[in-house]
Amino acid sequence: VREDVCEDFVVYRGTSPEHAAYLPPGFAAARHRLAVSVTVEDHQGAAITALNRSMEVLLPDPPPGYSSLPHWLAELTGSRLMELLKQGDSQRVREMSLALITALNEYEHTRGRALVSLSERSYRASVRSNITRALTALDLSTVSDIQQTSATLAQCTAVSRDFVCEECQNSTLNKLESMLEILQSDTRQGTVTPTEIADNILNIM
Repeated sequence: VREDVCEDFVVYRGTSPEHAAYLPPGFAAARHRLAVSVTVEDHQGAAITALNRSMEVLLPDPPPGYSSLPHWLAELTGSRLMELLKQGDSQRVREMSLALITALNEYEHTRGRALVSLSERSYRASVRSNITRALTALDLSTVSDIQQTSATLAQCTAVSRDFVCEECQNSTLNKLESMLEILQSDTRQGTVTPTEIADNILNIM
């Protein structure tokens, strides 16, 4: 958590008895610490917090052969993320997208107003474009899907909309339309939409 920002993300929601997840990095201003909670819910909606703790998650160092973190992230989003998309692993696509885009945003925040080379700008744009393409290619069926996807799409435009290609902007708008249709249907059935989703959609638009 930064002094002026508190980001709240749903990393995983499902029925698996165990799950290893990609986590976003902690903010440098908060000594890279995250507040992590695990909530267990029954089929009737009764929930209890089974775990509530903090942990330190640092920005990763790029492997040898990469000029910067964005260079490596661009490679990951262009290869590993797309592999997960082809495999149809929607949950992993959402998790990895969130971890990678928040890593890029935090990297840019720590760099401040440092000059950015053309190649560096290209890597950053590739990361955001690849993540946007992957997320907008996913099918949405539940409010939980929308909550995770909209939060990550909002992170893609959190720093600058200049890094997002026109094609990605159009696909994002189409995906937002799908989200709103699902939410409207759920609202008519009496389901309350989490306020975080509305905030994310407004931030994207």
